[in-house]
Amino acid sequence: MAISSHADEALQPLLDRGERLLWAGQPAQGLRFQVCDLFRLPFGLAVAAFVVLWEVITFRPGTPIAFRLVGLPFLAAGFHLSVGRFFVDARRRSHTFYGITDRRLLIRTGASRPNLRTFSFAEDFAISLRERPDGTGTILFGPTPPLYGWLASSGCLTLGPPHPPLFDSIPEARQVYSILGGAQATAPHAEA
Repeated sequence: MAISSHADEALQPLLDRGERLLWAGQPAQGLRFQVCDLFRLPFGLAVAAFVVLWEVITFRPGTPIAFRLVGLPFLAAGFHLSVGRFFVDARRRSHTFYGITDRRLLIRTGASRPNLRTFSFAEDFAISLRERPDGTGTILFGPTPPLYGWLASSGCLTLGPPHPPLFDSIPEARQVYSILGGAQATAPHAEA
């Protein structure tokens, strides 16, 4: 399995001296529709429709300007819930990079102010794979309650409590899972 050149460029400067990158990649790119959208999309459309109706009603002659302005934040929220969040999610994933080295995991997020999370193989943590029929999948690190596994594989972890670290929607997830297992087994802590 080849290392993504774009992810390699993003992660190489973050490696320690002598550290070797075994795999680098990104989540699946582009706009995506997920299981959670079956619930979010109708809610967003309902909010947007209600606010559009509100705004139409408030533009009658004699309606105070404050009534017109009250609906604008809700209109923005309805637009985001029904359409905008697909673009926000696609942008977030385009600036997310995952890496497996011979010593640790790397998760780099953000464009203008990148954030780096690392997880050393010296720490003992569980690894679980949630694979989809097309071969993409999500790998979760650390203890994961059963509900979190389903939420991760359906893309619903953006809401609710903080979730365990993960490689979200990566192509060829089973192969990445194998690389990760091998790296974890041969890391220095495994010999101690």
